[in-house]
Formats: sequence, C-alpha cells, structure tokens
Amino acid sequence: MTNHKNSSLVRSRMFLVGGIFAIVVMLYVGLAYSLAGQIPGGTTISGVDVSGQTAKQARHTLETELHEALIQPREVTIAGIDHDQAFLDPQAMHLAVDYDKTLTGLTGFSLNPARIWRHLFGGENYFAYVRSDSQAVMDQLQALATAVNQEALDAHITIEQGQASLSQARDGVVLDEQGAQKVIAQSWLAGGDPLLLPSTSQEAHITSSVAQEFIDSVLTPLLSDDISVNVKDHLVQLTPVNIGDLIDITYSDSVEFTVDGDKLRALIDNLQPGLLALPSDARVEIENSAVKITPASDGETLNAQSFTADLRQVVSTKNRTITASIDVVNPQVSTADIEKLGITEIVSEISTPITSDQVRTTNLIVGSQYVANTLVRPGETFDLQTALGPLEESRGFVSSGVFVNGFASTALGGGLSQLATNVFNVGYRAGLEDVAHTPHTVYYDRYPKGLESTLWYDHIYVKWKNTTPYGVVLESFVDGQKLTTRLWSTKYFDVSIHQGQPYGVVPAETRTNPAADCEPSTYKKDGFSIEVGRTVSLHGEVVEDSRKVVHYSPTHAVTCQ
Repeated sequence: MTNHKNSSLVRSRMFLVGGIFAIVVMLYVGLAYSLAGQIPGGTTISGVDVSGQTAKQARHTLETELHEALIQPREVTIAGIDHDQAFLDPQAMHLAVDYDKTLTGLTGFSLNPARIWRHLFGGENYFAYVRSDSQAVMDQLQALATAVNQEALDAHITIEQGQASLSQARDGVVLDEQGAQKVIAQSWLAGGDPLLLPSTSQEAHITSSVAQEFIDSVLTPLLSDDISVNVKDHLVQLTPVNIGDLIDITYSDSVEFTVDGDKLRALIDNLQPGLLALPSDARVEIENSAVKITPASDGETLNAQSFTADLRQVVSTKNRTITASIDVVNPQVSTADIEKLGITEIVSEISTPITSDQVRTTNLIVGSQYVANTLVRPGETFDLQTALGPLEESRGFVSSGVFVNGFASTALGGGLSQLATNVFNVGYRAGLEDVAHTPHTVYYDRYPKGLESTLWYDHIYVKWKNTTPYGVVLESFVDGQKLTTRLWSTKYFDVSIHQGQPYGVVPAETRTNPAADCEPSTYKKDGFSIEVGRTVSLHGEVVEDSRKVVHYSPTHAVTCQ
C-alpha cells in the first residue's frame, strides 16, 4: 500500500514538472515568435540606431542615415606619413551598402537563446556590409599613394673635383594599399574623420653603409693620384678630376662604377688632339661638273668597358699605369652606301638669265652655295628653305628687290625666287613629286611662263619628294649672265612638259603706292593666264598626267604718294 502511494506521488510530481516545462517552452516559443519581426533593442549598424525596427524600417533608416557617407568625399590620413590634406571619393570607388546582407539574421523567428537575450537585455553594434569596385578602389588608392608616399631614397654618391661625397639613404613610409582596401570596406561608414589608413615601411635598397664602404675601398684610392694611360704609345696623364669626370656610379645589386665612353673619347681628344682618328662618312659631291665620291674612313676610340676594368685593377694592384684598348669606329655612311645611291648623270637642268643688279646676284651666288651638293635620298623631301638656312647677313645674304602687295620693295634675300624657280624646275622636270611651289603673282620674262615659283620664308615653300629608287644631288651656280641648276641622279621617269600659249590678257595701268619706301616706275606689263603641266611615265606607263592654269596679274606703272 505504501509503495503504491509512493509511486503515485512520483508520477504526480513528474506530471507537474512536465507541465511546468511545457508551459515554459510555450512561453519561450511565444516570446521568440513575438520578437521575430523586430531587431533587438540597443542594436546599431555602423553607428545608426535600428532598435526595435522591422527589416524594412531598418533598411529605410540606414538608407537615409548613411546616404551622405556614400556620396561625400572623406578625408583620410596615412599612418606615419606627414602629408597635405587628402580625400577619397566614395562615388569614384562605387561604394554601396548591401542592405540585404547587412540585415540578414537580425530579424526572423529564432529559438537561439543569444538572440532572445539580445531582445531582452540589449543588442550589439554591427558594421554595414559595404560593396565596392575593387579596381576603382585601387585606382583611388594608387593616386593617393602617388601624392603622399615617402619613398625610400637610396644612398647616392657624387664625384666633384675628384672628390667623392655621400648623400645619405632614407627609409620610406608608403601607403599599404591592400590594408587600406580592408579599412575602407570595414570602416568607411564608421563615424569620425579623418579615416586612418595603414602604411608600411620601405627600406632603402642601397644603404649609407654600403655606399660609404664603396667610397672608402674603391673611389678614395682610385682618385688619390694621377693615372698614366698609354694610348698608341703616347702617355696621357689623367688627374683625379679627369678620372672623376669620366665615372658614372651604378646602383643595382651593389654599387659599381663604369666609364662613359663618349666622355673618355672627348677627354683624350682634348688632352692629345689628333691622337685618335675620327670616323669619316663617305660623301658624294659634284665637283667641276662631275660626280666625286669621297670614300669613308674608319675612326678610333678607347674601349670604355676595358678602360673600366683597367681602373678597377688600379685599385686592387695599385699600379697606376694602364694601356688603353683601341676599338675601330665605323662611319655611319659607308662608301658602298653612297655608291648604291646611283648618282651618275644629269637628269634635269635649267638655266635662267640673271639681271644686272649685282646685289641681287650676290644672293643667288650665296644661295647656290648652300643648295649645292644637297643629297636627297629615296623617299626624302627636299625643302629649299631648309637647304638655304636662316636668311642672315652673317651668312652672306643681302637686301635686294622683292615684290610685295603688288609693289616693288626690298628685303633680305631678295632675288632668291630665281633660285626657287630653278630648284622647282629641276625636280619637276625629273618627274619627282611636286610637294609645294607657288608661281609669282606677276610674270618675269627671265622665267618659264607658268613653270616658276617664288619663295617667302615660313609662308611660301618650294618642296619636292624624291620618288625614285636613286639618290639625288643638286648642283647650282652662277656663271656669266645666268643661274644654272642641275639635278644629278640616274634617269628614272620619262617626262614631257606641257606649256600652253598665254590667253586672257589683262592690260596694265598706273597705280599709286602709299608705302614709305615707294619706288616710282614707268614699267608696265600686261597680265595673262597660261596652262602648264606634265606627263610622267615609268616603263611606258603613265603615272601622272597633270594640268594647271596659272594666272598672272598685270605689272602696273607706279607713282608715289
């Protein structure tokens, strides 16, 4: 009987405990369900309070509160670097908040005790999840790094007046671009300006101690006294200043020096002029109306690499006499190069009569000297202005008559239009490409009608292009009462010149010239038009058949105001 009572009591207690547990579970589940749609109280996201809000409400709150941070540039500082004010642009980096990912897990039904605890006793602070364009972020960071980085400086050696001196190395501090990307993702929306970005140290590649050791062990003994150099059995003395001027310090895995070959050659030429032969290019000239080819010749120079090794030996052996190694220097233009150009004969020629004005003739003589023996290789363009060079009295040019705005005047280089006419004609009659020429506005009897050109520096040019496979050399000279210009090459094109008859005559009148330098003239010449052109053939096939009408204004008599 007693056992039966005890058994009933145990069952009653178990039912009671089970009932209580069931009630607690039901209450817990009910509580969890009632809180499922809300974010726990005391919860902040990137400093924005979203306590008790639904996910939709929280999204709206975050969009409102975080909007400015996603559009306004933010000041940044880099740890350990003293720099000017700097900013990063969130729009340029395409920063945006992933609201769905940010709010995931903050609402919804959950029996997790930690979740219930946060609802009852306060939530936590979370960071909004920030998305970005990684390349755009890196572009911004690299631009920032360029502006603020304090790069490491290697030690640097300078040699002046035969003495070596040292500029100390300096370690650097640079933006940690990878670390900065993480900071932007995690802390861009965190409060407080400026945003601190990480840096990293950068060691100098060539330290001061390494450079100083090179000075002490190499440069100081090298520059301690003169060095005697045997050049072709001639002893040349180099002072420490000479040696220092020849040396270039190189910095790679270690510090070394090399000798500048051009400086070495110039130094030997200065100390012993003519000791080393200079290379001479082959050239072609027209001399006494015949082609003359001057052969190329080799030159000599010191082998800079061997000379560098010899100087290093001076340090190790203390023997301050060295024998220089001589190299052959080939000319840039060989005799064969010139011979291949095929300059063998006169292809075109023109002579035009000169006036009795000796001053004008001086310009033709001087101009011809500058133009003569100009070599135009295949594919090159001849430009008369370039060939003549600057029109300066120091170069022999004088002032003579020109025609400006319909009236006679004077200018430096007056008369060179006759040389322009000749040069245009030899190119035109050889079939070369007519790049630029401009006939006079009035006609002069000494020129071929329609087939002539004037010249005005930087405005009116005479140019033709060598469209043959052969070289071209010009010859030009004043002989007796004419200016003769020839084009030497190998005949390539067959050219037939077309020159029509004048027509459309415009009678000349008498005009008044208001210019201060007016010169009266009773000379008159009617204006007219004429058709000119050429037919150019190659191997029997026409490659150009051109015509052009040239108009000449009348030359009026002139009275002065």
